[in-house]
Amino acid sequence: MPPFRRIPLTLCLSLGLLALVFLALGPAPGRADEGRVQRPLPLSPGVDARATAHPAQSPAPGDVVINEVAWGGTAANSAHEWIELYNTTDQPISLDGWRLFSSDGGPSITLSGTIPAFGYYLIERGTDQAISDVPADWVGSFGNGLSNSGEILTLTTPLGQVIDTANGNGGPWPAGTASSGPITYTTMERIDPTAPDTDANWASNNGVIRNGRDANGNPINGTPKCRNSAASPLADLTLSKAGSAMADPGALVTYTIALRNSGNLTATAVRITDTLPAELTFVTQTSPYPFTQPDPATLVWEVGDLPPAATSALITVTARVTETPGTAVITNTAEAATATPEVTTT
Repeated sequence: MPPFRRIPLTLCLSLGLLALVFLALGPAPGRADEGRVQRPLPLSPGVDARATAHPAQSPAPGDVVINEVAWGGTAANSAHEWIELYNTTDQPISLDGWRLFSSDGGPSITLSGTIPAFGYYLIERGTDQAISDVPADWVGSFGNGLSNSGEILTLTTPLGQVIDTANGNGGPWPAGTASSGPITYTTMERIDPTAPDTDANWASNNGVIRNGRDANGNPINGTPKCRNSAASPLADLTLSKAGSAMADPGALVTYTIALRNSGNLTATAVRITDTLPAELTFVTQTSPYPFTQPDPATLVWEVGDLPPAATSALITVTARVTETPGTAVITNTAEAATATPEVTTT
């Protein structure tokens, strides 16, 4: 297997190290000096833990790109148009005040929130049910909507700096379909997110590598929040973790681990390794995968192959906090690896 790529994050990680700071020592309200273990302030609901923005940064053109456009809508509703942005950098970027607009004024929207490092930002027209099983980051009006005959999409910062375009020459859409074609309602996918917006850098979804379902439960002929089918074949593992809100010294804590392949290539021979800190003692685990414990602090699951857009079964771990934790913060780390080439995130 290739070396792990490590990115320390809270709660969620792409490709490598996951640092879950789920216990912090400190007195509970009204119980001073009792050594209660309490979690740091949680993230806001719906915010990816990878998305801690760096507002002082100055994004350059190409740092965030228009990566996929469902200009024809979906089989459930042709008005269910959606657009995906992709962050090509290793830092989360605040999109507060950024604008995405078309040459005919529909859509003309102001964005908010953060796009994670090497992550996605999903924009849906009118309803979050346009893609029923993939949460949107922005939902609202597209005005008159995207014209099936083509238009220019432009992404700018709050200061008006152009960061990216799609169909910048203003001609017909270079890819994608609506209600006609060999495969209907396919999205227009960027082939190489690091390359400029040219007709040659767009292709239609192939109808095989797909993610998500429309409002009627039909498979989306696109890859919202996953690697485009037209991009070079790579796996893209995202490890997520959730833990107890608080615990007392000596108490049991339970947390879950899950893994997703957001790439367009099956991740083979996937292995998850969870390393317990000295302040935790393993008690039990529940999962459908072969499990080994090479030493008391190392937990290993052989997940096997994980197809594109697939999520692993949930792994549940129970451990006990020591009676006298020697640190104010207990950090639990997990790693995921695959024999398949992965998206570079370092």
